[in-house]
Amino acid sequence: DDKGRVALDDLVADLRRSPDGRLGRIVLESSTLTTHKGSVRHDRLIDAWIRHLAAQVAAGPTLTEVLWPEGELTLQPLAPEEARAHLRSLLRAWRDGMCRPLPLARRTAIAWLEGGAGPAVGHARARVAYEGRPGQRPGTDRGPTPELARNPGLRRSHPTYDHLVASGEFETLANDLFKPLMERVNAARAAANGADGSHGGNDPDTGDLA
Repeated sequence: DDKGRVALDDLVADLRRSPDGRLGRIVLESSTLTTHKGSVRHDRLIDAWIRHLAAQVAAGPTLTEVLWPEGELTLQPLAPEEARAHLRSLLRAWRDGMCRPLPLARRTAIAWLEGGAGPAVGHARARVAYEGRPGQRPGTDRGPTPELARNPGLRRSHPTYDHLVASGEFETLANDLFKPLMERVNAARAAANGADGSHGGNDPDTGDLA
């Protein structure tokens, strides 16, 4: 509206109720959500995450089970207040992105967050995700296509990784928009691995983004 507020109006479909009264959703994905090394593709879970948040607000604590050909992932319920706060952050970013090009690229932001060993490692990993490895030829060399090569809009607004991170807003947006998703997904993976006795986790190699 004219005060800058945004209303989210949509239908949360496919809600199921278990015999003991718990609410849940089942999301079927036809494409893989893991890399060849077994790491989760967080960027491919963004849609499921947003719908998971919306379900918490609209219906109350709701579990989301994501299934794909090679695996499954269970997103546990959140308190409605927490889910609402995450949705507000996403809506604010969407509103701002309608007015100006945001210094944000989702695969690059996730690569930065996965860098965990410190700022230098995170930025080195994110730079490769954004620009590619030195001498890499997008579409011909082995490995994931750099995000800059995939997105003409980013090439116009933020033609290098240095342009992307210059204002410092990139880190804030990455933490606000994607870190909650990654924390929930990683917790779900850890719980599943503990239950079946296996070990897993995202490989620090940037090639794992493919």
